[in-house]
Amino acid sequence: LDTKILTSGCQILPNGCCMATLSPIDMETQERIKAERKRLRNRVAASKCRKRKLERISRLEERVKNLKSQNTELVSSANVLRDEPSPSCGPPADSVWAAAEYGH
Repeated sequence: LDTKILTSGCQILPNGCCMATLSPIDMETQERIKAERKRLRNRVAASKCRKRKLERISRLEERVKNLKSQNTELVSSANVLRDEPSPSCGPPADSVWAAAEYGH
């Protein structure tokens, strides 16, 4: 490779492009900066993930609350329907059995 290094620290490549040359100390600094940026991106991503998780848990807790309320209402309705005689079915089976048993 036929390259020339200028006093400005710029290395001229055969194709005429200038490539900055970095000293090992600058490379270490660059690597530390790169690692710090990566940690920062990861910290932000983890924070967003935790926030989404808490929001999801909140939505699920609200859904559980609504379903429990709905279940309580349905159980109450079922008990009312079970206890009241239906005009189309006649008296409850217990009453028919009691009448037959005791001659009523």
